[in-house]
Amino acid sequence: MATSYVPIIGLEIHVQLKTQSKMFCSCDAQYFGDEPNTHTCPTCLGLPGALPVMNQEAIIQTIRVGLALNCEIPAESKFDRKNYFYPDLVKGYQISQYDQPLTKNGWLEIETEEGRVRIGITRAHLEEDTAKSIHETDPKTGESYTLIDCNKSGIPLLEIVSEPDLRSVREASAYARKIQQIVRYIGASDADMEKGQLRFDINVSLGIIEDAEGVEDTLDIVKRILPKKHTPIVEVKNLNSFRALEKALEYEIKRQITLYEETGELSEMGNKETRGWDYEREETIFQRSKEEAHDYRYFPEPDLPPMRFTAEQIETWRAELPELPEAKAARFVKAYGIKPEDAALLVADRKEADWFEQAVEKQDKTVVQEVAKWLLGDVTYLLRERETTLLQSGLSGEHLVELVTLIAAGTISGKIAKDILPEIITGKSPKALVTEKGLQQVSDSGALEAVAREVIAENPAVVDQIRSGKESAIMFLVGQMMKKTKGQANPPVVQEILRKLILT
Repeated sequence: MATSYVPIIGLEIHVQLKTQSKMFCSCDAQYFGDEPNTHTCPTCLGLPGALPVMNQEAIIQTIRVGLALNCEIPAESKFDRKNYFYPDLVKGYQISQYDQPLTKNGWLEIETEEGRVRIGITRAHLEEDTAKSIHETDPKTGESYTLIDCNKSGIPLLEIVSEPDLRSVREASAYARKIQQIVRYIGASDADMEKGQLRFDINVSLGIIEDAEGVEDTLDIVKRILPKKHTPIVEVKNLNSFRALEKALEYEIKRQITLYEETGELSEMGNKETRGWDYEREETIFQRSKEEAHDYRYFPEPDLPPMRFTAEQIETWRAELPELPEAKAARFVKAYGIKPEDAALLVADRKEADWFEQAVEKQDKTVVQEVAKWLLGDVTYLLRERETTLLQSGLSGEHLVELVTLIAAGTISGKIAKDILPEIITGKSPKALVTEKGLQQVSDSGALEAVAREVIAENPAVVDQIRSGKESAIMFLVGQMMKKTKGQANPPVVQEILRKLILT
């Protein structure tokens, strides 16, 4: 009997919001790289008598992200206490949100092998981050111990919870990357994973379709439906890179398939559990049975009043949203005639997309398309080679347009353009370089004809091939002429001269 397995994946994405101060106190939120426990006060340390005060900017940022994710914004919201005991939670509880989050019932569409698929978003709620646990080993005694750095404690943390609508590792990765792009576009977070500003928890189980033989052709329909029979949900916590997200999902899917096939019964697979990710061994490790909501003993935060929002406020925040990546890419396709896949690359980063638009402002479509071609091709290659970015380089939009214009006018060849591109990226003007180095393309028929006669005399076998009907061989002679003129000959003029001398 054939059995098919359908991954059922939900993501909890944790985003540190970009604010000047922490969520409930005035401590500086820009802590990365500073000495441990230097961004603390009685409130974020949870000392007796200290009272929280809400960070208004963090609340507005959360609502803006919610609007970008097509969420509903309730007229009333509140904070709750989530009670659990762990070393990095210095108060013994976390101020979070439970039954009245700031945003809920949203969605985001991603591209999949089946086309565009809508992923439901249960909620995007606001809470405070925990402290950081630092695990050390005494080199003398070999004893292990844990240190706590409270600089991160109390940082505004947005948790975006998806519905279990993701059906593959690729879909989960695409969804997570799109969330990162959106929060960056809005300016809500830098979402830098190396700084811990974006982290993932995954929830994964397997839908089991028994006697699946013959249904493979319809699986694209079946797999969007939650099968009634599925393995217990496993949560894998604190993944801090896309690679870790993908590897943890791959491992956990295989582990659950193996376990089910060995036991044959769901009851023997245990209950819901929480696992950690071992980065060195690249495998999940059991940590504890998964908690339910009642285990946290949620109750309304007594030191903070409910929040209320008017329809006018919400519409004001909606109007303040920037043009989002998908809308910008669609506009590039329509306005400039750029291919959709190229437009998606051009809008990947908001600041670079703005750079591109400023560069091609008032240019015709042909120039815009050529600028895009150079930007996504040779420019990107050089920047990667130099381990820098477009905005960190000295390349100006004006100079890239200037380069494209010089090629279109026949002033320089594409080869010359590639040769001088490394200098243009440092901030030099193409026109100035061409004049300074004497790189203007040679189109004078008299001068080129003399060079052509030399090339013809030096390559009689190739000339015979051309005369016998193999005209494509002429490109070899064009290459020889380009070498002799150091790339300055005009290729179309060169071909015309060679054909005239050889075939007439």
